[in-house]
Amino acid sequence: MKKILFLLLIPFISFSQKECVISLTTDNYPTETYWTLYADSLYGDTIFNVPPSYYTQSNTNYLDTCYIADTITTVVFLMRDTYGDGMNGSYYVMVCEDTIINKPSVSFTNGLYSTRQVPQCLPQPPPLGPCVPAMVNINLDQFQSETTWEIKDTSG
Repeated sequence: MKKILFLLLIPFISFSQKECVISLTTDNYPTETYWTLYADSLYGDTIFNVPPSYYTQSNTNYLDTCYIADTITTVVFLMRDTYGDGMNGSYYVMVCEDTIINKPSVSFTNGLYSTRQVPQCLPQPPPLGPCVPAMVNINLDQFQSETTWEIKDTSG
């Protein structure tokens, strides 16, 4: 039997992006609704966008996920309507599970934008506290190619 030895230093942090979730509930004309998430300022670099006709079901909640680079500190979310009569639905934007834009009952004509600071997902820089060494011994049998494993922290 072979032994594999791992030495883990916890916490091990290597994130370069922040998860952003957009929750949108459409109105009676979902194909008219579209939005763009910009970096730094209105009409800055596009982080992510949803084009017209992306949403197809009336009065339905949609979840879209994108990722924001750690270097971006400000975002602008622009909600638009192609017909120009507005949207009568709702939406919210979360970064690292922190709601930064909350429009539970929105009504506008051509568009509506919100500028927000991007929250920190993890302490920056990572905590300097003592690392906890962990030793993992994996004993493999004669069918080594059939063996797999996963190493996870308390977050999953």
